[in-house]
Amino acid sequence: MVDRRVRREKYNAYMVEYRKKTQENVKALKETLLQLDAIYQPLMNAKNARIHAILPWNEVARAMTDDSALSISQKQALVSQLREHHETLQELHAWVHRITRPLNALQSTWRDMTLPAHPQTRVLAMEWIAKRMFLQREAMFHAHGFPPWNAPPQDDIWCDMDISFVENAVLYVARRHHVEDISLEAMRDKVRRNPLGQLLVGNTTKHINTLVESSDNSSLHVTMCPNGDSVRVLCAEMTHGRDHVTFVMQEIVDDETSCDVARRRQNRTVWFDHYRMPDGRTRHQILVMFSHSFIRRDEPLNLVEEATCRGFTMDAMTCVDEEETFRRGMLALNYNNIRMLDEGLFQRLSA
Repeated sequence: MVDRRVRREKYNAYMVEYRKKTQENVKALKETLLQLDAIYQPLMNAKNARIHAILPWNEVARAMTDDSALSISQKQALVSQLREHHETLQELHAWVHRITRPLNALQSTWRDMTLPAHPQTRVLAMEWIAKRMFLQREAMFHAHGFPPWNAPPQDDIWCDMDISFVENAVLYVARRHHVEDISLEAMRDKVRRNPLGQLLVGNTTKHINTLVESSDNSSLHVTMCPNGDSVRVLCAEMTHGRDHVTFVMQEIVDDETSCDVARRRQNRTVWFDHYRMPDGRTRHQILVMFSHSFIRRDEPLNLVEEATCRGFTMDAMTCVDEEETFRRGMLALNYNNIRMLDEGLFQRLSA
């Protein structure tokens, strides 16, 4: 009995000690678990963040495919653009080569420009012609003896024309420098509505819808004269402040889009300068240069035929008197046309 009781007491003491140690171990394990959990949670959060930040492989593959397709399309667009630029450069090179010849009334120079058919080159050619004429404006007025725009009335040039015969060609130079009782705005609108009518070209005072093409401040006007002449005039406008506007007009003799290669035409270059005077009227400075009409540039000059094209006739005469007789007839015709234009007779006769 004594031994059994002693063993039971020892066993009970052992179990008490065992439970105590177990409780301490459990407490230590719980503390360790808390420590590990404190370390584990940040690591899991960082892992989850990395997982969410990385795209799935199928999305990465789709993005790479899209980027590759974009690169291919951009390359094709650049190749196409490079090809267009190369074609434009070739067209411009050929165009400039055609117009850089010695100055002559029937040569392709700044007086006798061409327009190519290539769309981009055509726009550049129109801009180039207009800008070059604007840059030449002051030099041309000075070279042809124009007085300053604010010169006194005694310096006015109502109607002046010079006719010269050189190298199988007729060269006409007409000047006007006068003040008109019209506002600058009204004059500008008048030229805009009917630029060819200001040149007394054909029947444009009756049929003023001549615009066929425009680009920025440039426009191409086309008409057919009663005598069969084909007219293609590039017109451009430049404004210098509120009180000054310039119009330039250039006959396009060689137009790659035109089918009128067998019709008569002529070189024509025009500068219109309009200034607002202090009293509200408008000062006009007008320089018009043009050649005889022709079908082929190298055809012989026929003054009788030229006179008929201009609207007057020449009586029988010797060859010695032919040029002077033509000169007098043309000057008289020009004087009468200017008078009719100033008096508004052209509009009434064409109505």
